[in-house]
Amino acid sequence: MKKVLSLLVLVFIISTMFATVTFADDPIEVTGVTLSLSLEEGSTAILTAAITPADAANKDVKFSSSNPSVATVTGATYDSVSGTTSVTVHAIAAGSAVITATSADGGKTAVTHVTVVSKAPAIAAIVLSADSRVKPGSSFNVAVGLNKLSQSVYAQDITLTYDSNLFEYVSAAGASDYIQIVTEDKATAGKVRLVTANIGGITGASAQVLDLSFKVKPGARNTTGTIAVTEAKLGVAPEGTVIQAAPASKSITIGDVDQPVVDKTALTAAITNAQNLYDGAVVGTLPGQYPKEAKDALGAAIKAATAVQDNQSAAQSQVDSATAALGSAVDTFKAAVIREVSADLNKDGSINVGDLAIVAYHYGKDSVGSDWTAAKIADMNSDNKIDITDLAYIASKILE
Repeated sequence: MKKVLSLLVLVFIISTMFATVTFADDPIEVTGVTLSLSLEEGSTAILTAAITPADAANKDVKFSSSNPSVATVTGATYDSVSGTTSVTVHAIAAGSAVITATSADGGKTAVTHVTVVSKAPAIAAIVLSADSRVKPGSSFNVAVGLNKLSQSVYAQDITLTYDSNLFEYVSAAGASDYIQIVTEDKATAGKVRLVTANIGGITGASAQVLDLSFKVKPGARNTTGTIAVTEAKLGVAPEGTVIQAAPASKSITIGDVDQPVVDKTALTAAITNAQNLYDGAVVGTLPGQYPKEAKDALGAAIKAATAVQDNQSAAQSQVDSATAALGSAVDTFKAAVIREVSADLNKDGSINVGDLAIVAYHYGKDSVGSDWTAAKIADMNSDNKIDITDLAYIASKILE
């Protein structure tokens, strides 16, 4: 006589990628195991039930759903090697259901609570199509399309930006006779706003809406520019709602096929960094300020680097050299900052008239004097002389 089933443990193994979660056999009788599962509409998951002991006479398990309109189970399969039975759970529609696994003799059950959430709607997205390389002085086209349209779009408000030092915007036209440009605002260089209407509407996985024309500006060569849709508002009808489409950009290289592309990205970043440092620097003799000659030298380095950046014929080696030279100039400038020194000259833990007396004692001395080694302690701004600036600095510290 076959051994009678003495203990049942139902174990749910939940996975959409067939990774397993197992519960160890328990010598204490188990009345059920409860798990939770969240799925998106249209997705699936695997549930697996295991019966113990391994030599149980009947290992059959039946699965059922409390709400087949939300989740169903199909394809029960028994694996003799692992001694488990698996089914596929199908998420049908948003809602809740309970999947129950029951042993063949009906004596043991385990359940999992399934929550099905609505499938996230596809996000409409702009797509830009154009040649990745264009010749100097040439004209070229950029196609503007819309992907993943789950609603009917009858109008667009599209903002376009482009590198105005490299490209010239020429015109825009609807991709078909049913797409009409209602408003075109190109007053600002490097920016175009187009408001269009779609007669009959557009929807579906992909639709082209605009054809744009550009020209490469004279002198632009051996570099790369960008054309981008930075904002796209889509009008949906008949609801009259407005949805946003994900933006897009396209990099376009200017140069003949046999010409190497010169990358000025690092140089541009270095110039921006140096200019910000220059603009924020204050010329003076106080701590945190800079000598005038140091700031003048940085300004000259920025000017030289900018000349290379603006030179459309500059080779990559020239660009790299300009980047390195500007970086060195920035390091030199930073090192020239007047550093704050301690005003506690007598080392008594406070700044007082005793410190002021030391500066007054050395007043008028400079670095060419024979006793500068002793006097330079009073040189608060490191300008190699003791003068009214040093006295004023100590006085200001006394009042703090």
